[in-house]
Amino acid sequence: KLGIEEDVSFTGYISDPYEVYFKSDCLLMCSEYEAFGRVTAEAMSACLPVIGRNSGGTPEVIADGETGILYNTFDELVAEMIKLVQNPEIGIQMGLAGWQRAKNLFNIEDYAANVYQVIQSVMD
Repeated sequence: KLGIEEDVSFTGYISDPYEVYFKSDCLLMCSEYEAFGRVTAEAMSACLPVIGRNSGGTPEVIADGETGILYNTFDELVAEMIKLVQNPEIGIQMGLAGWQRAKNLFNIEDYAANVYQVIQSVMD
């Protein structure tokens, strides 16, 4: 309907999402009921800014205005996409801040230690 067939492709399953992340300018997380947001954290670990819906677990992953952008309406989503296209330096800054946040909060070592603490607290 929109005549954008030449600009959009649906790849289906991709075994290594980082290949796509490294070729992208940002990630759109438009899921209304995203629980934790593993894809968001993965994209942040690839230095991508994330524009995510302000619902579910997404606001817990994205630091709004710092590592990405949270939106509530379709019009806000469109405006934020335009903002990143017109100001790529903002996306670069957010991507680097997102990489740092992902490294600090979502690394496997800290996650495993936190799970271990929860298990220990239940066993006491």
